[in-house]
Amino acid sequence: MALENAIASHFSRAASQYSQHNRVQNICQQQLLARLTSGANLLDVGAGPGTDFSKNVNCGTLVLAVDIASGMLTQLSTSFPTYVAMQADAQDLPIATASIDRIYSNLALQWCDDFSRAAAELTRVCQGQGELLLSIVTAGSLPELLTLQLKVNPFRSSDYIYSVFDDADWQTLSAEVHTIKVHFDNLRTLLYSIKGVGANTSLVTDTDASRGLLSRRYWMDLLEVAETLREPQGIPLTYKVTFLHMRRLP
Repeated sequence: MALENAIASHFSRAASQYSQHNRVQNICQQQLLARLTSGANLLDVGAGPGTDFSKNVNCGTLVLAVDIASGMLTQLSTSFPTYVAMQADAQDLPIATASIDRIYSNLALQWCDDFSRAAAELTRVCQGQGELLLSIVTAGSLPELLTLQLKVNPFRSSDYIYSVFDDADWQTLSAEVHTIKVHFDNLRTLLYSIKGVGANTSLVTDTDASRGLLSRRYWMDLLEVAETLREPQGIPLTYKVTFLHMRRLP
């Protein structure tokens, strides 16, 4: 996957507003950080605008932050100037073999074209006894968008994600699938939350839509369907997230 491809461009454009819309990322981040222990170095794959690891690692830990989107790395370098920022693809990491003792990735690897290749790269760069912590959006996510007849990127199953990490290379410390539901006051903010984190959805072709702009009639129909989904907390958006905590075998 070439740098600054369509996915990278989406995330670069979302970078300046990412922190306003990353509610699911924050929930998953807290679960990952609760299990993160300190080491000599930490590789954050799909780092986005950066994560504050200061409460979880010691001050001498070198943080290497990799992201495919240049816009995200610009934000990261401003917020975390001590991190080593690298624009790179998770499927082709510019990292020496067996050089990393902690790998962290929060809701990023679902965008890889070839997840098995990304997993192979994580295996390659992680040293013996090193640990991997990742969260990844998996199959069954965003059913509300299907109800709204919006196109949704297909996500891989949790079983497939588990399968690409060979038992000969990794010891599984925990493997869990969590349902995470967030709520929004209205449909516009729900859709914007997806766009705000770079994960655009698209509309089913509609004869009343012109150049990607919804007609008022079509929009009112969407609003009506969205209201049938409403719960006391608001209109829901549901994610299925796989969490993996693994230790690299020698």
